Amino acid sequence: MKDINDCEILEFENQKYNLKVGFDDDSKLLKITMINIDTKEETAINISGLIPHGATPDYVLLNDKVDTKLINRLKELNLLSDHTGIFARFNLEKMYQYDKDGVKAFLNYHTHPVEYEDKGKTVDEVKANIRTYTEELLKSKEVIEYLEDMNRDTNTDKYVFMYSLVDKKNPQNSVIAYCEENGDFIHLISPYEKGIENKFEIVPDWQFNFNGGMLNLLTHSFEIIEVDKYTHYPIWEEIYNTYLDDEENKYEKGIQKYLKYCKKNKITKDYIQKVYDMKYFTEDIMKFYKPKDKERL
Repeated sequence: MKDINDCEILEFENQKYNLKVGFDDDSKLLKITMINIDTKEETAINISGLIPHGATPDYVLLNDKVDTKLINRLKELNLLSDHTGIFARFNLEKMYQYDKDGVKAFLNYHTHPVEYEDKGKTVDEVKANIRTYTEELLKSKEVIEYLEDMNRDTNTDKYVFMYSLVDKKNPQNSVIAYCEENGDFIHLISPYEKGIENKFEIVPDWQFNFNGGMLNLLTHSFEIIEVDKYTHYPIWEEIYNTYLDDEENKYEKGIQKYLKYCKKNKITKDYIQKVYDMKYFTEDIMKFYKPKDKERL
């Protein structure tokens, strides 16, 4: 069924809705609104919030007031994909059938060329220098002033390194992650992009996850440069829960790349227990490692 503008209508629980594609006021990322055709009542499917690094602008933070039945209905219609907990991705190609003008405006806004600094042009250069360059960047006056404007901790000497990834297709697109000393915020940094606001994505710990960020990037052209010894434990926990909860496991390729890194660098259950001084630790994810894939990852 279509409306007078030749746009599809969403039918859900005996009600008819238009879907409106727009921009979140704060982040300028995707905002999807349901509008009841009869009552004109509007319901936001997603809410304002930072999304994991590496996620494209069509990823959203779901509104916790949205009915699970509606989420399932959107998935049935192929409007929603990659639904992992509070994060999801909208299929803009399919959304175009529901709001042509909204999708056009959104894509036009986000399709602009990325500019890079005159550094990090090769994989070898990034592997050798990304951490040193980023730590120098964190101490710069420009970054300190930016962090101050963002009401973040400006004592960057105490920022804790988490991991670094190189993009083999475009080394200047490589990323590195640090967390503030208290762990409340994670700084996901693209150090070779031009413009401080383009280099930094600051994510509260409660919104941060490895599936949507690091492991998502590893499913594509990224590879691990380095992972800090204290970062492995939360990654292991998340991967363990992924295998328990997600039958489809969209991040399988990324997980296998990470497990290969663990195998190569002798990151084992016993190693993590020693690092954290733990007596009991059951989430041994190396049982999920598939050696037959190791040569083609």
